[in-house]
Amino acid sequence: MIAVAVLFLLAGTLEDAGALEQQGALWQAGALYEQARCPSGEARVLGSLLEEALYAGHTGRASMLIRDLMEIIPDSCTGELDYWYARLAWGAGLDSLAIATLDGTAGDPWLVHRSRGTALLYSGRPFDAAVEFRAAVEEASTARRAFYAALDLGFSLISCGMYDDASRVIRFLSAAYPSEALPRVQEAILLWRTGMGGRAASLLDSLASSRTASVAIRDMSSRLLERVE
Repeated sequence: MIAVAVLFLLAGTLEDAGALEQQGALWQAGALYEQARCPSGEARVLGSLLEEALYAGHTGRASMLIRDLMEIIPDSCTGELDYWYARLAWGAGLDSLAIATLDGTAGDPWLVHRSRGTALLYSGRPFDAAVEFRAAVEEASTARRAFYAALDLGFSLISCGMYDDASRVIRFLSAAYPSEALPRVQEAILLWRTGMGGRAASLLDSLASSRTASVAIRDMSSRLLERVE
């Protein structure tokens, strides 16, 4: 009887964690996944927080999250660790090390294409990067992987001035992943680049003051807002 009660309790905890994750409340969701002893959910949430920290340039937070992930993910995921450490190196100003590591990252096709695309983007070759990111989208084995590859694709398209294509990617991401804040940051950057600074500032201000957005998203939005204004 006690075992059945525990199972019901864990099921409820996992359901609550999933709902919080969908709403973008990642830290709260991660705590519940840990409580329910669900390493896959915990790793997924930590990975999302890590991606946001890397995009925001929060190297200290990113380093901490990588260490936490190392305790959860299997040894077969060394390619992902190499990729994250390369982006961490870029955030720390170690450009050559980051690009060399990304060029040599091994793993499944999704990871290889994403790593090559990131290396090309860091090297100032956004057109070539977009080709790799499109391939990464096609090779994505999960919705989460497709999300990050498409997000990278959007950034590369903005960088090379392909604003119509970037807009289509952003609309797709916003519709498919409504709880994610990074596509909204990307939308603000696109608005700014296309001469709609007022709309960009309004969107960034809403993100910077959001109670549900992560620390990385709020800080990233605040810094971008200073540049737009």
